[in-house]
Amino acid sequence: MAAQSSRQLLSHVRSIIGMIDAAEGRNPILSEMIDCYSIVSDIYTMFRPEALRRNVDLKLDIDECDWPESFLSDRFRIKKIVMSLVSNAIKFSHEKDSVVLRMSKNTDSQDEVIINFIVKDTGGGITPDNIKEIFKPFFKVNPSYNNADLSNSGPGVGLAIAKKYSDEINGQINCKSVVDKGSIFVFSVPLKQPLINDAELNDHLNN
Repeated sequence: MAAQSSRQLLSHVRSIIGMIDAAEGRNPILSEMIDCYSIVSDIYTMFRPEALRRNVDLKLDIDECDWPESFLSDRFRIKKIVMSLVSNAIKFSHEKDSVVLRMSKNTDSQDEVIINFIVKDTGGGITPDNIKEIFKPFFKVNPSYNNADLSNSGPGVGLAIAKKYSDEINGQINCKSVVDKGSIFVFSVPLKQPLINDAELNDHLNN
């Protein structure tokens, strides 16, 4: 009990620090070459042990061969947003539920594409009234004082930070949910295509 409480306190402190950093703009927005498949693959690897511990089936439904390109965007913000969505999906799933992480791509123009990061779960779902509130700081669907399982408790800032970071890079987060059937979150963000790709950069480097 002491170990669990310590871990929970540390998690709360990190969440509050993250909220302060986001509110005060301590992380400058960057435009750097990012590999979308690498980002989601790292997140899958990061959260797989937690999913196994909770007996939740975490799946990465993406073909690496479909994602050979690099784009320009802010890796830190994109990774934090998707991490928050995956973390919540696992946290609020029950034993033997599933969480699936996918990506899709829409061509918006010759130099820009829309990338959709999709997190779908078969957990308990969210009521329509709560969906309107979940991106507000410190809002919690299941307050800890109503929940005997403290592993699901938290300060309620993860989605608020994700929403702020999404807005800063012109992204959008949408949610659909059915109580007792599950939820789907879609984070869509426009990414620039670089004027020179990784293969061309490597050719210049080698020559």
